[in-house]
Amino acid sequence: MTLLSKRIAIIVLTFGVALLLNEYFKLNLSQSQQRLPIVQSAPLFSGDFVHGSCDELVSKETLTTGLPAQKFDWRTRLKLVHSNELHVGPVEDMKWVLKTMLGLSNLTFNDWNMASVGCWQRKSCSHRKLGSLGALDSKETIWNECPQPNLIKRKFFDEMKETFRDVDAFYCSMTPAHCELFMPFNKSIIANFPIPIEYGRENPDRWWAWVNNLVRLAGDKRVLLSTNNAYHQLYVKYFTGLDVLLLPSYCGYAESSGPFNPSRTEILLGGHYHSPGTDGFVDSVNGMLKQHGTDMVVKRIHDIYDFYSWDNITQHRAIVNLPYCNSVMSYFEYYRTNVPMFFPTKSLSV
Repeated sequence: MTLLSKRIAIIVLTFGVALLLNEYFKLNLSQSQQRLPIVQSAPLFSGDFVHGSCDELVSKETLTTGLPAQKFDWRTRLKLVHSNELHVGPVEDMKWVLKTMLGLSNLTFNDWNMASVGCWQRKSCSHRKLGSLGALDSKETIWNECPQPNLIKRKFFDEMKETFRDVDAFYCSMTPAHCELFMPFNKSIIANFPIPIEYGRENPDRWWAWVNNLVRLAGDKRVLLSTNNAYHQLYVKYFTGLDVLLLPSYCGYAESSGPFNPSRTEILLGGHYHSPGTDGFVDSVNGMLKQHGTDMVVKRIHDIYDFYSWDNITQHRAIVNLPYCNSVMSYFEYYRTNVPMFFPTKSLSV
């Protein structure tokens, strides 16, 4: 055999072994039904959403020591759900889905909310409850458990285990990593991802720890992982390798407000909270409307209402939306009220 023939034989043999090993690992992976993280790198963080970071390394001790595991049946055992959210929309929608669409009319939902706005309307603000959030003493702490996440998680478990003893499941979505706080209680978790999964995990150690815990949650039959939009479904898939349920927000509570009844002249500007330059936009549009001799005028929602009901929204002719991220709960809610909506074109948006 010539030297060239030997080299070709070695290359072919090496390639064949590689193929066999690849098939072997694929077979073992499918048999064990495990999904391994395929994280390439941590996502880039927007400065508008970074609420500080802490450098304390995350150990698994606070996440694996908890109460005995419960056997769980969604239909017969889901009587009490607890949440501590930083947004009123996703949790309000989940309440409606569970109670109305799934028929769990006797479900009690402890919504102890820490949102800046909105929870006052729904009377769900956490500091108005008789109970206490213990170690989670501020909105900043609940975002990322800083400055000492391990200590705060341990304190939260020790302080709240009696309060949560009768809870059947926890709900977490804002932020997604907030689910880690509930893992020590060893109960069912409904985890919904309407925003990127890295929020609140702004350093590499905590990001990797959260990805590993997310994979652990996905392997627990008592846990439901979902997202309300296709973008974040693919986002989670890319960074973790996990397939999560696409569960679009229905927002049936907005539908119950009544029929579309455009009795006011103002066109509402919604979804602008993080968009710069809205003053100039409003002035420009109103100038054009005036030139055309119409009685219509564009106004920002919160320039008209300090707090608004869905009945208020249905009295307006239309809503102009300026998207500030790829998933905004208000858009689902506006859609459910049947009020016409206008959005920028793709070319204008970019």
